[in-house]
Amino acid sequence: MEQVLPSLSLCDGITLSGGEALLQDETFQFLKLCKENKIHICVETSGLLDSGLYERAFPFIDAWLFGMRVLTDNNSIFHIEKILENARLIKKLSKNIIPVIPMIPNVMNRGDTLSQLILILNVIEAVEIQLNPWNRFYDLYYAFSGIKCAFPQPTDDEIFICETEIRDFFRKKGYKFTERGVQN
Repeated sequence: MEQVLPSLSLCDGITLSGGEALLQDETFQFLKLCKENKIHICVETSGLLDSGLYERAFPFIDAWLFGMRVLTDNNSIFHIEKILENARLIKKLSKNIIPVIPMIPNVMNRGDTLSQLILILNVIEAVEIQLNPWNRFYDLYYAFSGIKCAFPQPTDDEIFICETEIRDFFRKKGYKFTERGVQN
């Protein structure tokens, strides 16, 4: 907290992300200190954690960045059901939920994926979403860590098509969205 407080004059609060911060016990001690110091706290989550962790964190959290990564290599039925379960819980506990949709070419712009996204958006009663454009340098993270890339590097055309289809889809559905701080 001694390291964090001086930097807060530069921003409005703290966002915990970079994986699932709530999986670390120390996070809850930090959240308590933040609350005691009246620091605004936002937590990013995939929605896949044990619901008890969300309930435990609720008293400290001012806003949630709810990741909308509906597809993984895991059982997709379990995956979407768990996300929906936790979306309902977080919606019950908090009114400040920002759905975050990564624009992964050939994945997030598929019809089945978009249908699952709409299910979750309906549960949290979202009217605005955050779209995260494809990180064109994502393969560098994998290369530097020695891990095989999860997705093949898409072409510029595939990235353009994906991002255009997703924007058009949500615009036609009436959603407002932000993207890298730009209102659309």
